[in-house]
Amino acid sequence: MAILNTDIEQQPNQPSKLSDDDKKIIKYINGNTSEEYIEIIRQDSSWPVFFQLSEMRWGLYSWYDFGENSNLLEVGAGYGALTGLFCSKCRKVTATEKSPARAEALVKRFESISNLEVCIGDAATMDFQKKFDFIILTGILERQGGGSSDKKVYAEYLQKLKKLLTPAGKILIAVENRFGLKYICGAIEPHTGKPFDGLNHYPFGTGGYSFTKEEMIAILKLAGLESYKFYYPLPDYKIPQIIYSQNYLPQTRVGERLVPYYVNKDSLIAVENDMYDDVVENGVFEFFANSFLIECSMGATACSVDYAAVTVDRGHEQGTVTAIHNTKRVTKQAVFTEGIKNIIGLCQNIWDLQRRGIPAIEVTMEKDTAVMPMITEQLASVYLKQAVLDRKIDLYVFFEQLHRHILMSSEHVLAKDNALLFDEKAVDSSEYGVILSKAYIEMIPMNAFWINDDFLFFDQEFVYQNYPAGYVLFRAIKNTYIFIPEAERLAPLNEIKNHFKLDQVWDIYEKQDMKFLKRVRKMEENKAFYAWTDINRERIYKKSALLTHKDEIIEDYKVSDKMKKIWEVQLRLVEKIEKVCDEKHLKFYIIRGTLLGAVRHKGFIPWDDDIDIALPREDYEKLIHLPQHVFGEDYFLQTAENDTDCFYGIYARLRDNNSTAFEMKDWGRRCQQGIWIDIFPLDSYDQDERFRKRQNKKIDRLYELLTAKTYRKEMYRFGELNIAKWKWYKFITVFVRRQTLINMLNTCCLKCKNPSREFIGIFTHYKERKIFYKEDFSDVVLLEFEHRKLPAPIGYKRCLEMSVAKDYMLYPPVEKRVPHHHGIFIPELPYAVFNNRYMHSFQDIQDKTIILFGAGLMVEDYLKKFGKKYPPAFLVDNNSDKWGTRKCGIEVRNPQEILNVHADRRKLFICNVYYKQIEKQLKNMGVTDYCIYVQDRNWILEDENKE
Repeated sequence: MAILNTDIEQQPNQPSKLSDDDKKIIKYINGNTSEEYIEIIRQDSSWPVFFQLSEMRWGLYSWYDFGENSNLLEVGAGYGALTGLFCSKCRKVTATEKSPARAEALVKRFESISNLEVCIGDAATMDFQKKFDFIILTGILERQGGGSSDKKVYAEYLQKLKKLLTPAGKILIAVENRFGLKYICGAIEPHTGKPFDGLNHYPFGTGGYSFTKEEMIAILKLAGLESYKFYYPLPDYKIPQIIYSQNYLPQTRVGERLVPYYVNKDSLIAVENDMYDDVVENGVFEFFANSFLIECSMGATACSVDYAAVTVDRGHEQGTVTAIHNTKRVTKQAVFTEGIKNIIGLCQNIWDLQRRGIPAIEVTMEKDTAVMPMITEQLASVYLKQAVLDRKIDLYVFFEQLHRHILMSSEHVLAKDNALLFDEKAVDSSEYGVILSKAYIEMIPMNAFWINDDFLFFDQEFVYQNYPAGYVLFRAIKNTYIFIPEAERLAPLNEIKNHFKLDQVWDIYEKQDMKFLKRVRKMEENKAFYAWTDINRERIYKKSALLTHKDEIIEDYKVSDKMKKIWEVQLRLVEKIEKVCDEKHLKFYIIRGTLLGAVRHKGFIPWDDDIDIALPREDYEKLIHLPQHVFGEDYFLQTAENDTDCFYGIYARLRDNNSTAFEMKDWGRRCQQGIWIDIFPLDSYDQDERFRKRQNKKIDRLYELLTAKTYRKEMYRFGELNIAKWKWYKFITVFVRRQTLINMLNTCCLKCKNPSREFIGIFTHYKERKIFYKEDFSDVVLLEFEHRKLPAPIGYKRCLEMSVAKDYMLYPPVEKRVPHHHGIFIPELPYAVFNNRYMHSFQDIQDKTIILFGAGLMVEDYLKKFGKKYPPAFLVDNNSDKWGTRKCGIEVRNPQEILNVHADRRKLFICNVYYKQIEKQLKNMGVTDYCIYVQDRNWILEDENKE
């Protein structure tokens, strides 16, 4: 089993604070086997979980020959996303991790592996008492300088590691390129989370520094590692699919086999895949490569592989790596042992094609590896594109030639044996044409060379039994017209379909092809990754017109960056509700403004700041009575019953615990006040109009009483009530239990003497009832909402007519395009932190040194109100002219003096209207324990709403 070594570290190691993502990943590792990680990733689509648990990351090193007797050191192994690969390839693996919690999880993950030792601490300071053949730095080097651009810092770190190498040892370094093409296109910078920061040399600071190629070369030379070879993983080193090298650069058609991904697509202003051909043709690919993988040493022979294509996403049985070596040979191996059978089958398919007279590449098996000669001629797809662009090809002749090979590739069987007849009965069996006993479905231009005006096929690993020859031809034609749209000008696709008798079966083949792609690419298991690959070109193109605006303009409304962050949180809340409802078999619908946004904008209404969903009352009751652990630590399902220090209504809200959102009446209250989505029950509708009027009146009165009971002196009036009546409500509710009022309100909303067969409604909102046709909620339809599909009522159009207006597609006047809620919204700050920082500042203040940051009028206000009870030891101010002077008898000092008081012993208050700028200053100083002195809460509200 894996060994945990805590004795090597030379310097004392400080336990690192675990983030919520860390806690979640550790929980997954401790509670599941590695075989269950695929399902975990499918259910939890967050990037940190995918990054730490997915085997798709194996593509970075799966092609590299470490040698089965090698001794390897992995620096900063994290949770072991790559460690399992190294253990399968090397005799002995030593993994280091500074975080004890991560190291323990790493051992747990690989507890059944005997050749792994995990050491806690920094590899550069450890005395291993042994040398290593390989040292792996994956995303580690950039963080060694604390954001510094000084090359010496990184060179010195590599010099320390170099001492751990055997004479022929190598260091493999994976790093980001600041000038990577995806960052040129607007992808967020990995170290700061902001687009273009790396291009601008991190103007606001950074915890990590990405290098250009020339910077990396300079660092390697300073470190004495002057033997190096650059590789270029695409789309990046995190989830690579293709790996070029300085000895084998792309010639053209990079986008044909590449699927870029973006965890955050909002900042993209150009389409990366569309730019690669231009970058390649202009000879600047190496400068714009997204990532570098550098093999460096003190003179060792470089790896023989010059190019690799990896398909780890295809799973254990079909994941492969194809490598081109500098020895002029090509190898194809299985990434996992379960895939060796697939490699053998691929060779057998090539041999079978050759026996039938089909031009196919020579291939032999050496142990578990398929070996082929290196072919220098161009791919048939490359030839085809250039010929189309030059208008020097007859596409009918080209595909006729391909069709003849397809027909010769296998014996023909009877039409009744067609495998598609069992799945598809929409057309007559004669429409399918020739049926092949074995259909090699990869006999397409992308999988063939073009030599002497003919095809030479390779990589024929997928075979369908008793399948139409037309399906193979369909795949070739379909891919051609996708990747070479100019082909439409030479031969319209509809005419090509008709010529090859594919028009009647095209849709059937399309359906079968989607099944094939979903299965071979494991789209269900890897749905998170494929969601990241889906980009909205139209939205990207529109952004070029918005670059003169600070914020995005949508439908003539300025959507701030802060609003988009609020939306991101709300979308996560919807995903959580969707997951819980799916697991518990509960039905929900988007309604009200959210439904209107889906129909009119395919997402949020630009001026909307919340999400509304509804459930049938029976499902709603099941939802609100689920235990809180079902929703996870990051969320809280809030109701009037389970959070008594606030009241918004008799419906539910799902809150995000890692954000802040509240209306000013809830300032200082101890209830959960993170960003939320509203969850309403759909209740029965009484046919008796007089009963409904009495019911509505009673509901409103109980709302008013519950608000008075909850807020009392904090609110001077409520709704349309006059002051006298509001005071009376506050008085009488002293004698009534809050829960009694809640029970009465629940009973009133549910009461229905003569249920309508035609209508249902939402009655749990003050002064606002929504009535709908029951049949409109008889089923759901999925509508697009911010690049995802959300369930809506099947009769959503009539729902909008009843809840919004008949002309719901028309925009309101500009002056009415405003957010619904007026309060404080901070997406990045947990409410518990906000509460302690702004509202409950004087807790835990006993026996602490009080420091005030400021020396102006606000300090005078503090001293007047709290100076006797909580006197400050000294003041600090950024104006150096004030240092050494006294304000109200208290000395003013340099802000650096804050650091002279231990964090556990100080209580720091920012007493300044420019508190946000001071917060940034304190953060740069490493000070996070402070409070904001609130002289006037409206200032805070104004500052937050400015954003």
